[in-house]
Amino acid sequence: MQGLIVWLKECLGNVSVFVCWQPVPTSDKEVIARLRNCVLALANYNMMLYDTSVMYAYEASAQYQVTQTRCTRTAGKLCTQFRCFDTVG
Repeated sequence: MQGLIVWLKECLGNVSVFVCWQPVPTSDKEVIARLRNCVLALANYNMMLYDTSVMYAYEASAQYQVTQTRCTRTAGKLCTQFRCFDTVG
C-alpha cells in the first residue's frame, strides 16, 4: 500500500493543505508510527508533551519494535524511563 503525506499549514488564519503523492518509504512510516505511539503513551500516562519528553520517549522506544510500542506494558516502561530522566535533570 502506498502512503500519502499531507501537510497542514496555518498562515494569517488561513489553512493551506499540501499533498505529496509520492510513495512514502517504509522507514519513514515506521518513524511516524513510533512517534505517534510515543505521544499517545505520554498522553495516556498524563505526562506533559514537551519536545524533550517526546524525544526521551522516542529514544527509549528504540529498543522495541514499532508494533511493540503500541502495547500498554511497553508504553508504561517508556513513561517510567522518562520519569527517571525527568527527576535526574
